[in-house]
Amino acid sequence: MELHRAQALSLTRRELNLKSPTGIFYLYKIDIHPSTQSVFQGLVIERCQGIWAQLE
Repeated sequence: MELHRAQALSLTRRELNLKSPTGIFYLYKIDIHPSTQSVFQGLVIERCQGIWAQLE
């Protein structure tokens, strides 16, 4: 259990430090349909960027 916790924390740190425009997709080697990426981009990434900009 502790190993899983450590791996999750490590992955989260890598996700938080990404500068890639493709975000977390860079870390994972899985096929994601372009329409799914588009939905994620619009509903999650763009909204979060807007919230973050307001918080700064």
